[in-house]
Amino acid sequence: MSGAFLRTPPHRAALAAGAREVLLFTDLADLADPDGNGVYQRVGYRPVRDVAQRAFTADG
Repeated sequence: MSGAFLRTPPHRAALAAGAREVLLFTDLADLADPDGNGVYQRVGYRPVRDVAQRAFTADG
């Protein structure tokens, strides 16, 4: 099963239900895979911005 098959139905369902946009967050491993990014672009996703996620703990 391809990644496009797994992502396309929820994407289309959200738009059909009235969503104006659908967001997809990927991790760095996905960004390093040109085939993976191609799947996202074929179903209509476009890069918008990079987001950094940080977690801090009291342990230091």
